[in-house]
Amino acid sequence: MAIKLKKAYEGAVVGFNNSALPLGQRYDLHLLVQLGKTHNDQSILVMFEEVPDDQEIVVLKEQAFLDKQSKKAAAQEPADTEKQ
Repeated sequence: MAIKLKKAYEGAVVGFNNSALPLGQRYDLHLLVQLGKTHNDQSILVMFEEVPDDQEIVVLKEQAFLDKQSKKAAAQEPADTEKQ
């Protein structure tokens, strides 16, 4: 399940995870949902169409981590070939 942000909040700026980009440009919304659920903060949870359950958040976190690692590996590949 992808996390769906309500249209009204796409331009909202919420500082978390060392960033303050508008929510519509963020790729770490799973962390904001987790924060809202952990603290039972309805002002955060109201920004989303659906709030995933805890297991879905774990899957989203794992996928985000794997995506980040593959991007890092792809960025390092040209540097590795230049050394040879």
